[in-house]
Amino acid sequence: MEVYFLTNQETAACPVSWFHHIMPERCRRAERFRFEKDRLLCWGAGLLLHHLLPVDEKDLRHTDNGKPFVTGQPFFNLSHAGTTAVFVRHHTPVGIDIEPVGAYEPLVAEHVFTPRERQWMREHPAYRFYHLWCRKESLLKAVGSGLSVDPVTVELCPLQETVSQSDTIALYACRAAVSPEETVTLVPEPLTLTWEEPLSEVVSFADRSWRIVSGCLCPTGEQTMDAAFPLPMCLSIAYALDEGKSCPCGQL
Repeated sequence: MEVYFLTNQETAACPVSWFHHIMPERCRRAERFRFEKDRLLCWGAGLLLHHLLPVDEKDLRHTDNGKPFVTGQPFFNLSHAGTTAVFVRHHTPVGIDIEPVGAYEPLVAEHVFTPRERQWMREHPAYRFYHLWCRKESLLKAVGSGLSVDPVTVELCPLQETVSQSDTIALYACRAAVSPEETVTLVPEPLTLTWEEPLSEVVSFADRSWRIVSGCLCPTGEQTMDAAFPLPMCLSIAYALDEGKSCPCGQL
């Protein structure tokens, strides 16, 4: 499994004219955002899709619940928060979510977490609020339902406190390279990060088995993404363990 990160700082180095040429529909969507950081996140997600699948914008399809897919391409998913867009691809259905750790929001917790989940959050409420939210959203995105399913109906109170050796996830930071002709390419570079309080468990949901791997991303030594990458961030990835069943996205 491969996970790629792209910061707004890298996306901002790319000429806007290139985005209008390569991704006109995404540019129209981005221009509806009020703040520049949100426009950059929208462009960055498109940049990851264009270079890592790779596909033309016209090949991108969406399920009824909004999950993107491309027929004949690997399963993939996108997320963005703060100033970072992230992309994952895998050979089975997959979902990803990333969130910068912020303040604990008890009123939100009452509406999206079960009593058992809120009990688990008490020890480290701010961190575990975002940790648990990422787990739920990554699973619902992997399934293809997204938030059309009420998150409070999905209990994911973590039980296992260590990441399995089988959870091999390669992390890459993407550097944008712009040629004199103003064409853009992405250069993935291995990213060394640690997972604080990593959790891994298998859950049954929507008639199949899923593994959810999650933790808090923190830098190791000198090899970090760059100053624009807001650390720490909660990251969660959910993927199907069985390959033989049909995909809700029609990708098989």
